[in-house]
Amino acid sequence: MSKQQSNGIEMLRAEKIVKRFGYLTVLDGIDLSVHRGQVVVIIGPSGSGKTTLLRCINHLEKIDSGRIYIEGEMLGYREVNGRLVEDREATIARIRSQIGFVFQRFDSAGKYYRSTYSRTPSA
Repeated sequence: MSKQQSNGIEMLRAEKIVKRFGYLTVLDGIDLSVHRGQVVVIIGPSGSGKTTLLRCINHLEKIDSGRIYIEGEMLGYREVNGRLVEDREATIARIRSQIGFVFQRFDSAGKYYRSTYSRTPSA
């Protein structure tokens, strides 16, 4: 990675993200920083919280604690008198419209290659 990319504008910052479903803590103090020009891949076993993290970044899941910033703007919440309160849906939708993800199914490339290369060449 070039020096410019690693020191570029911070597009995403997640600080101490915690997400629970009942008694199950799925994300426990996750920190993440992504700068302009970086490509980030999140890999791990099924059930390890990858999709939950992405859903939290997009505020499709509400976090239990921590903060998420998109280009320096807090996503999903705003501070009022020292407390975090959920932001207006219009503000969340505006920020959300600037976020994109590419999901890759683990078996999709294999299906492509099998269908492409199993064809009988025409004579």
